[in-house]
Amino acid sequence: MGENAEMELANLWFRSQSSTLNGQLEHARTLGFRGLGLLNLTQSPPKTPLRTPDHVSVISLSALTEVDDATPLWKEISIASTLKALTAYSCSQLLVPAGLDRRVEVRSRADKLLARVLAGETIDPEEEALEELLVQTELESERQLERFAGYLHDLRKRAPGLKVAIAPEASAASLLNPARLRLLLDEIHDLDIGFWHDSGQLEMRHSGGLEHPGEWLDGFSNLLQGSTLHDFSGGAEHLPPGIGKVDWSLVADYLPRQSLRILTVAPSYPSEVLAEARTTLESRLPS
Repeated sequence: MGENAEMELANLWFRSQSSTLNGQLEHARTLGFRGLGLLNLTQSPPKTPLRTPDHVSVISLSALTEVDDATPLWKEISIASTLKALTAYSCSQLLVPAGLDRRVEVRSRADKLLARVLAGETIDPEEEALEELLVQTELESERQLERFAGYLHDLRKRAPGLKVAIAPEASAASLLNPARLRLLLDEIHDLDIGFWHDSGQLEMRHSGGLEHPGEWLDGFSNLLQGSTLHDFSGGAEHLPPGIGKVDWSLVADYLPRQSLRILTVAPSYPSEVLAEARTTLESRLPS
């Protein structure tokens, strides 16, 4: 199968396998992907930097340590450690998840709502529990955004040439929503920070009574550096594109041709499904 110059495969699919990073890269290429996006927890960085034709297009902070909702990853992982990992993988693109509200009670209430979404429920935007939670998230948002902006300023000072994109979380306790992302961008307008689109996560937010995915695409597609592509339906994420609720025609309308495209599917799917999903996306998205 020929190599695709655009589509990459997320390392999530290899979670149930014991293959090395080089083995994962080789397997991805045999399925028609250019390389890997390290979006989920991965093995220790290689001792010597990867070389062509090895290819890791993007690394998320989520790939470098266990996720702990109590502490944002950008606060838990030092910038020095992050840059060392990027060098080891010969990678020049960093994805920074914004994280959640720092308050335990807010995260706990949001977790209950998200659990209902993951059980297949759709939350009414006017549900009292959700409305009360959203009011609470605004109380500390300005101070928490200032801390996040401070991290991004420090990161840019240490790595002036690094491509950096930030992303919201599926939870209603996410530090970022469209309004707060606009506020943050006003604060960091000179840092050249991009937006990362995650089709499944944004669909989960919508099922949780939050904004329509189109609000993110319409508002920030000019900053879009890459996209994690998977479907969501009935509480299940990491589905192959086309079998869930994601509006792929909407994604196609906004996804820049030059942005990274990372297919992510659950480890339970056979390799044949990955190849089919890649073909499906290539036929639906602009090239």
